[in-house]
Amino acid sequence: MHSSKYSISILLWVVLIIDKCMLVAGGSTNCSLQYTIPGDYILGGIFSLFTNSKSPCEEIGGKLDAKGVFQAEAMRYAIEQINNNSELLPYVTLGASFVDDGWAESVALRHTLNFVQEELDCYEDVDKNITSSSPPLIGIVGTSRSATTIPSTRLAELYDISLVSYYASSEELADKTQFPYFLRTIPPDGLQTGAIVDLLSHYEWNYIGLIHSVDSYGIHGARQLQLKLEARGICVAFVASVSDSATEKELIEVTNRIEEFNMARTIVMFSSGKTANKVLEQVKQANLTREISWIGGDDWGFDLLNQGYAEITEGAMFTRFFSINIPPFEKYVRGLKFEEPSLSPWMRAYWEANMVNSDCDDSKSCELALIDDFSGNYITLPVIDAVYVYAYGLHSLLIERCGYNDTNCHKSYSKQITGPELYQHLRKVEFDSFGGSFYFDAIANPPGKYILRNWQQSETNYQFVEIGKWESLQNGSTRLTINKEKVKFFNGVAIPSSICMTDCQPGEIIVPLEQKCCWGCQRCQDENYIVVKGTTCEICPIATWPDLDFTDCIPIKPTSINWDNAIALAIMIASVVGLTLSGATLIAMWQYRERRIIKAAGRELSAINFAGIIMSFISPFVLLLPPTTSVCISMDALISMSFTLTYASTLLKVNRIFRIFNASKKSVKRPGMLGPKDQIVMACGFIFVQIVIVVIGSIVVPTERVILVPNRSEKYAEYFCLFDYGFLAACVYNALLVFFMLLLRVPYEASTR
Repeated sequence: MHSSKYSISILLWVVLIIDKCMLVAGGSTNCSLQYTIPGDYILGGIFSLFTNSKSPCEEIGGKLDAKGVFQAEAMRYAIEQINNNSELLPYVTLGASFVDDGWAESVALRHTLNFVQEELDCYEDVDKNITSSSPPLIGIVGTSRSATTIPSTRLAELYDISLVSYYASSEELADKTQFPYFLRTIPPDGLQTGAIVDLLSHYEWNYIGLIHSVDSYGIHGARQLQLKLEARGICVAFVASVSDSATEKELIEVTNRIEEFNMARTIVMFSSGKTANKVLEQVKQANLTREISWIGGDDWGFDLLNQGYAEITEGAMFTRFFSINIPPFEKYVRGLKFEEPSLSPWMRAYWEANMVNSDCDDSKSCELALIDDFSGNYITLPVIDAVYVYAYGLHSLLIERCGYNDTNCHKSYSKQITGPELYQHLRKVEFDSFGGSFYFDAIANPPGKYILRNWQQSETNYQFVEIGKWESLQNGSTRLTINKEKVKFFNGVAIPSSICMTDCQPGEIIVPLEQKCCWGCQRCQDENYIVVKGTTCEICPIATWPDLDFTDCIPIKPTSINWDNAIALAIMIASVVGLTLSGATLIAMWQYRERRIIKAAGRELSAINFAGIIMSFISPFVLLLPPTTSVCISMDALISMSFTLTYASTLLKVNRIFRIFNASKKSVKRPGMLGPKDQIVMACGFIFVQIVIVVIGSIVVPTERVILVPNRSEKYAEYFCLFDYGFLAACVYNALLVFFMLLLRVPYEASTR
């Protein structure tokens, strides 16, 4: 695999040499975009300054990229600061050669070839400024994209030349077997995708769209993103890949997919700036009515206002590489003079395009228009760090080989420097950057730290607002911090949702639909079910019913028998009739209590008997009262005692008659214990036993009030008294009285035949 990679690189190198030689033969040697700073050691600088360059030797033209302009100026600033620092590289100076790659891989590759062309005989007569005595190229700072960095670093490594990128974040570049001389001053996409996933999780955006560019940055970044989204349970509704050269038909297909998956209101665009602008232009032309929460990476969204995409991207959030404002650099830029001969051609072009007053007659008198905090907004810190990586690495190498005071050695050692030797010193650098301590980890990456910025509308215009940060060195729960008070979404709405789910009504559960990651609603089978966690129907416990939201079970208010109920009225009427007749009979007995037939019937026992009957007619009125514990216990005692009074007196009557007739067969002497007092005493004894049973039962196993639910599917419950073993014991006692009464009645009937 390793040898095959080099074979591909060598083949590409050969093709470029032939191409370059053909250009030489044709005499096209005007390279006006190359800007140089002299020095003892040279750094190559590759930046994306103009958007339409197709050749490294093309005249300045095309649309300026503000980010590239200020990043190139940041390298120039860093070199000036290093050369003015007596402690860092005290005896030598750094020089640089700046070029524009025009956002094209082929152009970046040609520039890399130009940087190392002294190794090729073909170029000996091409540019007389580059000779064997020229200062050595010790490394390349660049490029601004992973797509252009990959071919450039592969070509450079053939000559053992290191490349430190300030903006190439593709995970592909982390493979040291393929890119042994590559370093970068920004974290890789694996960390950036982690920041994006944490952001999506924070706002519970679980159904998203993903658009990526067809280059190393977009392809590898999208792959990493999809793996992390899947692990976090976030569904990707659609994935659309867009190349820099996408046709209108391809872009229309992308907008059609956005419309098709209209529930994916959050769209992550992991792409280059050129590709992102193509997509946004098509979205603008399609006049999509849906408001979209755009999530951007580090490579687009820097010039939304000037590009005309400010309105359609309102509320967008971007993960930007950590790049604080650098006041010394901003002071340096503001101190530039248009008439300075050393002013770079792209800075001069930017000045002419961004004057405070466009009506100025003379550009020299026009002030340069600069946005607030431009050093941070255009992410210039990684560029400055990249230059300092070379400065500290070279400083460490020269001190190791020459010592500190050997000036001649410092200057002459340039002919002896080897790529592997310098690279090892670059890997070990550690210095205090404007952003804090800078160093490379075990896999040659800096720590991951990102700023979150929100594109929002102010009172007068649109602007980026810093809303939080993400740090890989923090643990999982605190990596992301957001100041929610600063966040604004489109049209000032609350947090938008991005989930493919219908708003379910109370009593409905969420169920999966045929469409990927989408959910609908389904009613629970009966009304006595509640919805648990939105996904499960659970029946309410007995005697409870769902609340209005079907989320909780509340007790059913039990009812009791109403006195105006037809059955209740019939029972009460029958009881009143029974009481009336019983009362009339009792009065008649009292009226004729001295008559022989009344006496013969046992008027005392009859009175007890009638007391039991009257008590039984009173029982229904107690039964119709709203059940309470005291009512239930009273009803237990009332029913038990009414039967006991009736059966005990009847048993004694039967016993008295039986004994009288049985004794008459043997003797004319009257049996004992047949007097009224004796009968009352025995009746009281029977009654007392029942009283004891009732009292003990009421204490040990009392009759209790319980709730009766006749039908679980109806919201109805009523109270009733549940008779327990105490009442059963009382009934058994009454049954024994009836049993003994029957035992006495059988012999009595036999004796009277």
